[in-house]
Amino acid sequence: MSDHPTPRSRSALVYHAGMVGLVLALGTLWYWQPVYARLDFWNHAAVGRWVYEAGRVPDRTLYLWSADHPHVYHSWLSGVVFYGLASVGDRGQASTILAFTAALAPFAVAWLVWARTARLPSWAYVPLVIGIEGIAPRVEPRPELFTGLFLALLLAALVAWSRSAGPPTLRRAIATAAAAAVVFSLWANLHGAVVLGVLFLGVSAVCDLAQDRFNPRARALVAVAALAPLGAVCNPYGLGYWRAFRPVVSTEYTRTITEWVPLWEDPPLPPEMWVAAVGLVGAALAGWALTPGRRWAHLGWLGFGVGLFVLARRNIWPLAIVALVVLAANSRPLDPVAVWAWLGRRSRPGAKPLAPPGALRWILRTALAAWLLLQLWVAADDVRPWRPFGPSRIEGGIVRFVQDARPPGRVFNDYENSSYLQWRFAGDPALFIDRLNAYPDALMRDYWRVVRDPEWRAELDRHGVGVVILTTDRGSSFSLAPFADRLDADPDWMRVYAGADGVVWVRKTAESEAVWRPRVGKVKDVAFGTLERWGRENDVLTPVTIPEKWR
Repeated sequence: MSDHPTPRSRSALVYHAGMVGLVLALGTLWYWQPVYARLDFWNHAAVGRWVYEAGRVPDRTLYLWSADHPHVYHSWLSGVVFYGLASVGDRGQASTILAFTAALAPFAVAWLVWARTARLPSWAYVPLVIGIEGIAPRVEPRPELFTGLFLALLLAALVAWSRSAGPPTLRRAIATAAAAAVVFSLWANLHGAVVLGVLFLGVSAVCDLAQDRFNPRARALVAVAALAPLGAVCNPYGLGYWRAFRPVVSTEYTRTITEWVPLWEDPPLPPEMWVAAVGLVGAALAGWALTPGRRWAHLGWLGFGVGLFVLARRNIWPLAIVALVVLAANSRPLDPVAVWAWLGRRSRPGAKPLAPPGALRWILRTALAAWLLLQLWVAADDVRPWRPFGPSRIEGGIVRFVQDARPPGRVFNDYENSSYLQWRFAGDPALFIDRLNAYPDALMRDYWRVVRDPEWRAELDRHGVGVVILTTDRGSSFSLAPFADRLDADPDWMRVYAGADGVVWVRKTAESEAVWRPRVGKVKDVAFGTLERWGRENDVLTPVTIPEKWR
């Protein structure tokens, strides 16, 4: 038999290469976005800068005047990576490249599992695209990117482990445990969701023990599952690392941030997430149920992933990865060739199964390619090439004003855009709150009392606040306009800066007179609610059409 590919295999190879290129291009368009001031990237980059300059890992709250508490920065290594990206070249572009390449990597792993497990069918690109689109609302340059990649690699390794023939040798078991420990150690320093890896590995070990009746392979996996997580202890905090997980379920911020909200609460889940969750899990269950010798661990992964997703919608990411890997590992019964042969046997019992006609294959392949091209056309229509990659408005507005005018007094700031302010100010001035949540629930409750409570003035007085910074493009449905209106109406407070990116007020005291006195009657009085409406950096309007009154 010739080793050279046949014309049919060469054409299939070209087709799959083209489809991979289309999927990568589509994922790039969906994930490519400016690095707005509200993204966690800037918080973590600020931590990475602190680590680089101090030569050690922080163990207390950073850059806040309102809190000083012990804290475990479990994503400190991600922060160092982000600091490097933010310091080289176009900061926004570099971090965006990281976002879409790292976010697409788990799907590449699932594609490889599919290609190694069974003949890669043309329709395999449909669930891949559904998964890529389903997690798109969650994709941004943040440490979670690394968890997506490590989780996909872990599941792929477990699929390969279950398919290998014969019991593992002692040397192989030790080498596997050592390699897993190294991976878990790196994972633990990049993102705290290493706990997901520990849990999925434990689910696999328990399911294999039950299914394989304590055979040598199952016992070896139990040993790996017991030893590998010890690698997570190889971090600057040692066993204290696990303190970071105690408040995750009960903190105030988990009840006020959309990504932590369970499925049964508002706001409704975006349609693309529902399609990804229901479609991918349904396809994975169908493939698993039809596969002879199906692995119980795969069903355990799906059940655990669904449970995580129901509790917090942010877990669409691990659920999509789990479903795709399970589908890839159990795709043989869903292969069109296998389905065609089954239909043939049903219609003509005893007859030799026939392969589907080549013309039909290429009709379906052409239809799938056309569908992908249509998706690309729609995604390309949303690209706004004039948008800068970084948060240019707030950089040239509030940040420059505060650094030049240096208004005296403690700063009260909004939660959402604290990331970029923390990155740029680096504690000078220190902020009231940030997105790292390295503080107790009481601080978040104080924040909500200020922005929601009519008795906001007493709260600011209690904290001795002299400067208020509210930004506009916060990516939040909660408006700060009522609080801003109360500040505008109070004679003890005065606007000293107003622009599309937000407003800065100072308390009218003798200490701050040098800041507010020269600006009496010179600062724009556009209502903050109007600025919130038109101050979105991702608005479809071009810069030319922005109202001149406040642009």
